[in-house]
This record gives sequence, C-alpha cells and structure tokens, in this order.
Amino acid sequence: MKDMPKHLARFRKRNQLIEINRETITEEAVLGFVVDYSKELILIWSANDFVMDGFEIVATKDITSIDFGECEQWYEHVLRSEGLVDEFAAPDGVDLSSWKTALAALNKQGRNVIVENELSESERFLIGRVTKLTMKSATLQVFDPAGNWEPTSKRINYSDITLVSFDGNYVKMHTKYLRKPK
Repeated sequence: MKDMPKHLARFRKRNQLIEINRETITEEAVLGFVVDYSKELILIWSANDFVMDGFEIVATKDITSIDFGECEQWYEHVLRSEGLVDEFAAPDGVDLSSWKTALAALNKQGRNVIVENELSESERFLIGRVTKLTMKSATLQVFDPAGNWEPTSKRINYSDITLVSFDGNYVKMHTKYLRKPK
C-alpha cells in the first residue's frame, strides 16, 4: 500500500478507528486504533463487537487496504459515546522491528499470547507462553481450550506468522484460570 507510514501516522495522531484489510491472508479485517508501527509490524488496539479487546500485531507487508469510512466512523462514535476508548493503556516496550523482537518483548513482560498462521489448514492457532526464540522460529508452551497445559511445546516459523494477539478477553480469562502443569 502506497504511503502507508504517512497514513498510519495520521490515524495514530488523530486516534481514529480504522479497518485493516489483509485480503491475501484472510477475509476478516482487523478493526481498531493504531498504537504503534514500524516498517515491519503494526500494533492495533483491537475493537470487536463494540468492545475493546486487547491488542493485535499484523505485518505491514500483508496489508492490502486501510479503511476509514462511514462504517468505521460510526463504530468509533459508538465506542467513544460508551466511554470505551477512554480506558486505553498502551502496552510498554513492544519492539515492532520483527516478529522475534515483538514476541521477545511480550515474553519478557510475562504475557500469554495467541500466535496465528491464518493460511494454515491445520495448526492455525497457538495460545500460550513463548519459551524459546531462534533466528527463524518461536516455540510456545501451549494450553488447550479446557485450560490444560499441553505436555509438548509447539514451534512456528516467523515466516508463517500472520497475526499475534495479547491481552484480549480470551487470553486473559484462560490465563487467570489455567490449571497447573502436570
């Protein structure tokens, strides 16, 4: 997308809700407010179903368009009218230089994360704690939907990651009630 840094800077400065489309990855858009960005990654405060629901990181190379039209303006109006945007607290120290640096920062902060490969037919969704980072991949100790830590870790190549999310309600509730590892 041409002039993306300029557009992102404007949306961030004006604190405007945008829709990020990644049509080569998925039909589902990312809706939210730009928190920070680099040449490689964008950190978004995510809005879903009129609720502010954590943060999502996407790769700038995957973005096909950014919308700020009538629908996004209406959605933002509702969020602001409900006072939901007033509660914003940006996460500190998330280095958006690469997937590795972003995951390292989130791991250092002790956050559980969701790492997605939205293009995969099989293992598209890993949720858990980052345990190892190499030059090419991340390893996570993952848990299942029943709140059980799985006995083996899962590895994902950075080149396969399409989205990382954290501090959303799904992750927060699982983290709060996770069973102790066996």
